[in-house]
Amino acid sequence: TGRLGHEYYNTLGYVPYNVGNNENEARTLEYAYDDSCIAQVAAKLGKTENAAMLDKASQNWRNVFDPEPRLMRGRNEDGTFQSPFSTYKRSDASPEGTAWHYTWSVFHGVKGLQNLMGSRETFVHMLDSVFAVPPIFDESYYGSVIHEIREIQIMNMGNYPHGNQPVQPM
Repeated sequence: TGRLGHEYYNTLGYVPYNVGNNENEARTLEYAYDDSCIAQVAAKLGKTENAAMLDKASQNWRNVFDPEPRLMRGRNEDGTFQSPFSTYKRSDASPEGTAWHYTWSVFHGVKGLQNLMGSRETFVHMLDSVFAVPPIFDESYYGSVIHEIREIQIMNMGNYPHGNQPVQPM
């Protein structure tokens, strides 16, 4: 299928954290965005049934949103969120990034993300927080400080490494 973990995504609505699929949070977000794009193509082609199915699947990003920290978070097969959880842990469920970075990867559902966060104001505050939080990091996935981590230490822009692709859409 080209989608690692598709069998879970298609049945649970997300790729689980605890089943051996690395980068599962990002996969769920990316598959949901892909489904949104494909739904638009299907609609243009008059494939309304397919478009409706894909449009529904495009909302799967909601399944990895944790309302407690108001960030995206890996979710286990049984529906519980990954634990322990650090908003500063790089990679793991979020390749080359953290929950602070991947939360904004809902290009097709910004209003929905604002609503889940509580309001537009909360959304803006959370987005601004990426630039204000200390340049804390957890490099345990890599075992050492990598270049994106070094960048957040040097640039003094909170937890925002501009040279890293997952962050740039912010």
